[in-house]
Amino acid sequence: KWLVAICADTSGTFDLWRVPMKGPAAPQLYQHTPGEETQATLSPDGKWLAYITVEGEATALYVQSFPNPGAKYQVTIPSPAGAVWKRKDEIFVGSTNGFVYSVPVSTADGFRQLATNRLWRVPQDLGFVDDSPTMNAFLYFRLRDVSSLSRMEVVLNWTQLLQSK
Repeated sequence: KWLVAICADTSGTFDLWRVPMKGPAAPQLYQHTPGEETQATLSPDGKWLAYITVEGEATALYVQSFPNPGAKYQVTIPSPAGAVWKRKDEIFVGSTNGFVYSVPVSTADGFRQLATNRLWRVPQDLGFVDDSPTMNAFLYFRLRDVSSLSRMEVVLNWTQLLQSK
């Protein structure tokens, strides 16, 4: 039902916007904060939004109700760099320290973080993007100089490509 976009305002501050995927409604600001919101991901049921906020030197992972922002819950992870909802009750979080964490959560009567598990370590130049539904394949990205490229390629249904290998 929604697309979450990260857009900069006139001052260059990044905020989260919600874009309805049906009907004539225009994009709407989800919330405006002094921080830089990035790496937003919707829960599978569409009721929660996890995102990274950078304020000065501090980086934090927050979860809020969606499509209307409510109480903001901080997820305790060292140096979060990005997050992906695995299921309604689990978030995978990549950290700048190179570790990937599994964060079981409860969304009954608000939001609650359960015992976090450190899964594995990856080279620090890789960024976690997503996993396959069976968790037997994981998609990472590696930053590189793209200044000379004239196009961007997006691979959809990448898990199906693995089946043909």
